[in-house]
Parts: sequence; C-alpha cells; structure tokens
Amino acid sequence: MNSFTRSALDAERSPTRSPAQPIRDPSDRRVSYLRVSVTDRCNYLCSYCAPAEGWTASPRAELLLFEEIFEVIKVMTWRGVNRVRFTGGEPLLRRDLCELITRVNTLPEIKEIALTTNGHLLERMAHSLFEAGARRLNVSLDTFDPDDFRRVTKGGDLARVLCGIAEAQEVGFQDVVLNAVLTPELEQTPARWRQLCEESWQRGVTPRWIEMMPIGGQPAPPITVQQVLGALSEELELRAEGVSCQRSALQRGPARYYEVISGSFRGQRLGLISPMSDPHFCASCNRARLTARGGLRACLADDAEVDLKSPLRAGLNGPALSPFIDEAFSTKKPQHLMAQGAPPLSVMTGLGG
Repeated sequence: MNSFTRSALDAERSPTRSPAQPIRDPSDRRVSYLRVSVTDRCNYLCSYCAPAEGWTASPRAELLLFEEIFEVIKVMTWRGVNRVRFTGGEPLLRRDLCELITRVNTLPEIKEIALTTNGHLLERMAHSLFEAGARRLNVSLDTFDPDDFRRVTKGGDLARVLCGIAEAQEVGFQDVVLNAVLTPELEQTPARWRQLCEESWQRGVTPRWIEMMPIGGQPAPPITVQQVLGALSEELELRAEGVSCQRSALQRGPARYYEVISGSFRGQRLGLISPMSDPHFCASCNRARLTARGGLRACLADDAEVDLKSPLRAGLNGPALSPFIDEAFSTKKPQHLMAQGAPPLSVMTGLGG
C-alpha cells in the first residue's frame, strides 16, 4: 500500500466533520461541481485546446500530488460539492488515476464521479475506471471521418477511440457523451451535424455540440449551437428536456438536452452548450476548477485563480483551506466577458476545460 492509499484511509477513518457553510459567490450561486485537472499533458493537439506552436507540459514537480488533490476534494465536499469530474490535458496519461477515483468514491458526499477524455487510452483503462467508481464519461470527438479526425487532433486515431468507447459501454458505462466543438477546422454544415447525430445514436452515445470559445486568445467563430438546433429541427422532431427530467436533474451542468420524439430515432438525445451565444449562460453556474498546478478557478473564462498548492505544501489541510477557497470565489463576476472581447490568456489544455 503506497503513502497515498495510507493517508486516504486515515482520512476516511477520521471523525465525522461538522457541517460547513456552502461555497457561494457574490451572485449567490452555490458551488456543487468541481472539475479537477490531473495533468496538463495531452497526446492530442486539437487547435481549440493547444496553441498552434504547440504546448509544453508542466514539470512533474509543479503538479499537485494525488494526496493534495484528494485533500482539496475532501474539504470542498465538506463545503457542498457533490460532483467531481476529472479532466486534463488528457487525464488517462496520469498514472494511478484509478486509485484517486477509488478514494474519492469513498467520500459519502459524492453523488457522481465523471471523466472527460480523448479516448485514446480508454480501451485499456475502461474497466479499471468503472471499477474505481467513475460512472459518466465524456469523449472529445468532433467527427467520425478518420482523415478529418486525424487532422483536427494532429495525429489522433479514430478507430482506436471508437474501440475505447465500445469497451467503456461493455464494462458498464451507460451515459457516454461525445463532445464536438464547433471548430472552423471542420466544415460546419447541416449534413455533417446530421451525420454526427446518426452515427452517435447508432453507437448508443449522445452527441453534444459546444460553441468554440476564444480561450488562449484564439478567435471564436460566429457559428452557434442555435444554428445546429435549427438545422436538425428541420429533419427531426425535437423536444427540450425540462429540469423535471431525471437525467437532466442529475446532470445539472451547462448543457441543454433535446429528445427526438418521433421517427426511427425516437428516444435519442442530443446536447448543446452555448457559452458564447446565450446571455444567461452563467446564471446558474455551480462549477469550480482545480488546475493540475494547484490553482483554484471560479471561472473558466477568467485567469484569476487562487494558489492552493502553496498552503497545502505548507501543511494546511481540511478547514484551514476554506479561506483560500472563499477567496477564489469572492470576486467572481456575474457572467464571463468572452463575448465582449475579454477572453483569458491561458490555453485550454492548461486549464482542464
């Protein structure tokens, strides 16, 4: 048993913590969802994540240890977080990730553990991830065309990713979502959107489009998810899922989902995420982001962050981290300013999405 496992077990045996005040921002939005980047390395170089000149990952010593990540997750669950999503870079590149997921799964406050991956290593790791306690899986996949996929990812292997998705379904993942960014590198047409829908549904997964954001100073194309919805609505009878829908109520994320209510694809779903075109996108934001280097961010679109690595390595833990967490949210804006030309300078692979 390594030191991380011993320290985690000791923490789990500690007395029950008293209730704490939930994390809230100045707009009185409550934080219940933590995205944790475990690495800023990636084996793909998609243009909307990495700069054109490439990306240099952080030295290992600058990344949070898993003991430190677990300590942050523990105190944030004490403060009201009940959902955790592991991201990267590419999270499956971080050794012993399943061990961390196993520990997080023991926390009684946690209702859901999810993972976002490019799928390149998924076939080999799907069983271990599921056994560890991960239950929701998002796979970044913009196209089912192998040549386009290779071009967008700078060398990705579509066949390998699809094998990974199939293996994930085989071992028990029931809610697999494909994240497709509306990147200008691909021709965005109704025919392409319909093809992505049909091929996703035939494979038993849910397609979801995301408006490209000007993270890292990249220009955001004008195409919106409303254009996608409008085009698909001409061929499919779609109904928006309300908050009373069990699946939507559980997800409580930034996506809006639509269900096909007639025809051969009846019962299938698609999702849309509209950070650029929806002026109310931020109104119900419940998310926090922990970067691989230990920065706690209240907003993906704001480079302001609070350093948690330094206090952790100075020996602070548990409730002693609360003032740093509150500081991170004390100046959170009512909404992001990307549409007003004020995007963050950090690139996506360094933030965790």
